[in-house]
This record gives sequence, C-alpha cells and structure tokens, in this order.
Amino acid sequence: MGPARQGERGITIAMAVLALTIISLLMLYIGTQTLNSMFTARKKQERSVGMAAGDSAVEKYRAALQAHLADEANGFQLDAAALRALVDQQPGADVVANGQTSVAAHLTPVRVPASSQFTVKEPGTDSIGWWQVYDVLPPRYASPAHGGTPSDLVVYIRAWATDKGGSGAVVTKPRIFRVEYRPGYFSDYESVTDAPFIVRDNPSYTINGPIHSNGYQITDWLTMGGGTTHRGIWFEKAPTCTPKARFSTSQGAPISVPGCPAAAGAQTSARQISLLGVQDAFDHMNRRCGAYVVCVTGAAPYDVVLGAGSVRVNGRSYGLVGGPDSGSLAVLLDGDVTVRGALSYQPGKAGRVTIATRRRTVTDRNPRVHLRGGGTVGGATRDLDTVGIISQGDVVLDGPAPAGPSYPCMSNINVAAIAQAGSVTVSPEFVTLAPPAVALGGRECSGAVRFHGAFAGHGQFLASIKWPDIVNGGVTPSVGYSNPALDYNDNLYLNPPPFFPAATPWSMTRVKDADTKCLIGPEAGNPACE
Repeated sequence: MGPARQGERGITIAMAVLALTIISLLMLYIGTQTLNSMFTARKKQERSVGMAAGDSAVEKYRAALQAHLADEANGFQLDAAALRALVDQQPGADVVANGQTSVAAHLTPVRVPASSQFTVKEPGTDSIGWWQVYDVLPPRYASPAHGGTPSDLVVYIRAWATDKGGSGAVVTKPRIFRVEYRPGYFSDYESVTDAPFIVRDNPSYTINGPIHSNGYQITDWLTMGGGTTHRGIWFEKAPTCTPKARFSTSQGAPISVPGCPAAAGAQTSARQISLLGVQDAFDHMNRRCGAYVVCVTGAAPYDVVLGAGSVRVNGRSYGLVGGPDSGSLAVLLDGDVTVRGALSYQPGKAGRVTIATRRRTVTDRNPRVHLRGGGTVGGATRDLDTVGIISQGDVVLDGPAPAGPSYPCMSNINVAAIAQAGSVTVSPEFVTLAPPAVALGGRECSGAVRFHGAFAGHGQFLASIKWPDIVNGGVTPSVGYSNPALDYNDNLYLNPPPFFPAATPWSMTRVKDADTKCLIGPEAGNPACE
C-alpha cells in the first residue's frame, strides 16, 4: 500500500471517531434534556398539587375569619371544632391530630398552641390533600411614630398531597405559604352614611380619608332650609382636601365638593356599604364574653370612663388585655351609655377599646351613646390609641345648657363612631323643624372642636343646629358645636378598634411561598419577615 492510500485510511478513521463522538454528545444532550423535562414536569405537577391543597387552606382560613371562628379573642387560632366546621359538608374530609399523619409526624413542629395542632384531610380526584396551620402572627397596632411596626394578620399554612391509593406515598412535598389577611373596616373611612353627606357654611373640614354616601334621598329641612332635596355628597364651601381625599356614592348620587380635585370623576355607582355589619359585631361580641369582651347587662344607664390601661363601667374597673404591642378590650352593654375620659396604655404601646351598646329586647328603643366631658374624649394619643363607639341608636354630642344638666365643651373627639340606626348628632330633642320651647342661649360650643376619627351612621352628621328666628328675624342661637373641624385619623387604618364591624369581607392582601428564614431561628415570629 502506497503512502497516499495509507494517509486516506488515517483520515477515514479520524472522521469516524469524530462522528461517533458527535453522535455520543448528541445522545447525551438529548438524554439530559429528556431527564430535565421529566424533572421539570414532575416539579410542576408537584407544585400544582401542592397549590391545590394550599389554595383550599388559604380560602378556608379566610372563611374562618369571616365566620368569626378565628378572631382577636382566641388569638386567631383554629381548634379542632373550628376546623371541622370548615369541612363539615365536604365528602371524605376529616380533621386529625398532627401526630396521627405519617407525613406530619416527621415535619418541623408547628408553632401554634397544642389546642390548634390539627391537620385537615381533603380527598381530591387523584390524590389526598393535607394542610395545617404552621404559625399565626396576630396583627400589630403600635404606630410607627411611636416605634411600632403595624402589620396585618399573618398566617403560615403548610400543605402537601399523598397518593389516593393504599400506599399513602407522598406525591408532592410539603409547601409552606405565607398569607396576609385583612377586611375593610368602617374605621377605614372618614365617613360612611346612608343619608347625604351635607356640609353648609363650614370650610373647617379637612378631607384626608374616604367619604361614602349610600345615596338615599332626604328632604333636608334642618341643614339646608326650605326643604331642598339632596342626595350624595354636597359641600357649600371648599374644604381642605389632601391627596388622601376620596369620595364615592351609590345609586348615581351626585358629588359636589368645590376646590377638591378628588371629587372630579369620583365614582357614583360604588357598592353600597351596609350598616347591617353592626349587628354581626354585636352577635360576635356576645359569643365571646369573657376577659377580652366584658359583657354587662341589666344595669343601664351605663357610665363608662376611659383611663390609663383600664375602662371603668359603673364604677367597676376592667384592665386591658395585653398583646405584643398593645392592650385591648371590648365592652358590650345593653342601654344608654355615657363615655368620657381618654384612653391610654403603656408607653409606646397602643390602647385599643370598643364600647358597644344595643337593645336589650325588641321592644326597647335604640340606646344612645353620649360623648361627654371637657378636653379630649377617646384616644389620649390620637396617632397611637384607638377607641371605637358602636351604638344601635344615636351617638350624641353633649354640651352646656343654661339650666338642668350641663357639661363642658369637648375640644378633641378621637373616636371611630358608628350610629347604626341614628346619627352622630346634637341631642335628638333639638333635632326639630322648629325651635323647641326652651331657652336656646347658652347651649353653644363656639370654640373649635376637632373630630379626629371616623364617623358612620344612618343619618346625617349634625354637630350643631339653628333655626330661622320668626320673631326677631335672622336666626336663633346655635345648639351644639358650631365650629367643628372633621378630619380622618390615619391611625384608625393601622389600628382598627377591637371587634369593629367590617364594611367589606376579609380578603387576602398577600400570599407567597414562605422564606425558610422566617420559619425557624431569630426571625421566626417576626411579621415583617417575608
């Protein structure tokens, strides 16, 4: 064989080796991609199955909040009875102790109390979903201005799935979800009213929160004169409007607020906000009577005094129940109530109190809450402490009188108030078409009074009233607070009063896979850890 042929043979062998190498690399690549695809598909399937179990758990916990199975009084925990109530109508569902499930028994222990250490079993089409509450971090309320870090309710939920056959093999690894929940409270609004929100001849209002009217129509003899019919929101003079001002009405009711950009294009077909949520709050508090909810019955009228770390009812003192950054208490009564004094708690910690009153029997008239006393009534420090007032009837603004009971003028009213079937008003005896036959002088608080909070009711907000003087001409002396300055307290959004009625249902504000660092070690239990 000559040299040329030997060279050709060497080249042929080299090319064959190269071709085999390329084929081998190609086969390796295809194999690797196939394995990767199978792995990815399996992971997607696991995430899908895990998400299904997790979605069910997240929604059922929201339902538990809505049904008051978990609330402030029980630390937002779910015991076995509450979990069974959530799955009672679900075929094949069950609630078992955490240690009775082979998977849960080998997982990191949950961080909820022993009374809440249960796992929910929910059979599906191809697998069995399991979930349990891993940890609950109640809301925090202390104001940032006082070194606090407010947070919504944070719940960690662990979910996984097993084979539906007899093997019980895990088909998806456990996942832990971090979920934040919050409803919309009446205290989120500067004002909510069924009636029109009408302000005549008073530019002292500051609109720095949402104002909503359900759009019902009234003939406004009292504040407009002449029987002018009004709906919606109407200001005669321009208030002070901040960027946080919001306006909305229902039923197409008009909005007229001069000098306020937020009024232009504001929604006039918003969902109505029902004051029936107040009844739900009464029922809920009545089921929670104990250390956290003080229930007093048959002792009306009630004298309630707000103080430092306590509330006094007819002379008996009740201490606030301490939390991580606050002290809270709800008081449920059944007759007319007088509320006076200013609430506070420990330095840097929020005082949180709700005073609620409703009828004792269906034949009783709707009770009233009277706000009374000089100086500040409600929260002592308005950007820290929170006081809620819930009345089935009116919330009455007491003041001076030339004869009979007379009370000093209030200067600051720091509350979130709801008058379910009434309004925030001067004494109802003076809410008449013509001046009553009594001396009208000496009943006016002409100095500035700041209503720093949230005010909701069926009727109009009526801080003062006067009438045409048909004898002497002009108008009569005013009764009530003739120089009111109404503005919203942002602290009420961060720190709603305990058991305050929800204007919109509980919802998930955020949901995500939990970060491991937030589950164990120094960051565990920190609501700011994400």
